[in-house]
Amino acid sequence: MKTVNNFNKNWSKIGAIITGLTLVFSLAQPAFVYAETTLLSEKFGSAPPNAGATISGWIETESGAEDAKISSNDPIDSSDAEKRHARLRHGASIAKSVRTVGYENVVLKYNWRGDDDDELGDKLRVFWRVTTDDEFHELNAFGYNLNENTSSWSSQVVVALPDAASDTIIDIEFVGGSTVSNVEARVDNIIVTGEEIVIPPDTDHDGAPDDTDNCTSVPNGGQADTDGDGIGDACDTTPNGDNDGDGIDNQGDNCPSVGNADQTDTD
Repeated sequence: MKTVNNFNKNWSKIGAIITGLTLVFSLAQPAFVYAETTLLSEKFGSAPPNAGATISGWIETESGAEDAKISSNDPIDSSDAEKRHARLRHGASIAKSVRTVGYENVVLKYNWRGDDDDELGDKLRVFWRVTTDDEFHELNAFGYNLNENTSSWSSQVVVALPDAASDTIIDIEFVGGSTVSNVEARVDNIIVTGEEIVIPPDTDHDGAPDDTDNCTSVPNGGQADTDGDGIGDACDTTPNGDNDGDGIDNQGDNCPSVGNADQTDTD
């Protein structure tokens, strides 16, 4: 019984040690937090209302002088008299370039509002492209019906852009597809975010990150490991293996089956 008790006590101690080591190693693990960075934030609040159909900082395409302009009617925050938004009608559009160089996982966010005068199913359409491309790509294949969200603004729309939007320069475009002058598409709080591209350390600059490089001190982009021991040939003193453990590479060992570090060969 005494033996059993001693065993239980010893096992409890071992268990406590293992638990402690597990906690230490878990705390020692690096924590990588990829913070979202704002690359564009457009709230239109500083622009004067009805400013000659000019939306500063945006490229406008319109058929009439006031088809794209800043408006103060029905702002998102009705308690803020200075709150303004972009108003689009008659197919007018606004576009803006956003630099995403150095960022990935690019996301576009915005709020929009329809118009209770819409009876024809007119739409707000949203597009994006890499600036060097010829054509825009629509983000919502069916657009947003302007006979919806007529009495209040939408909740924030969040759209993850394709990988092609990472680490480049992109254009975003909003198009008000109404066919009559009294139907307006409204948009505000346009935000583009991205996560900084983190390049892992590569001490020997061979293209293989340190955490996977089998030889971090000598460049070896090919990562050759002839004996499969996890040490790259460029760093391995016995790249062909050392069957007898005498520190001599199998290929040059004069007795690979028996340890003989001094390689004595009398005759």
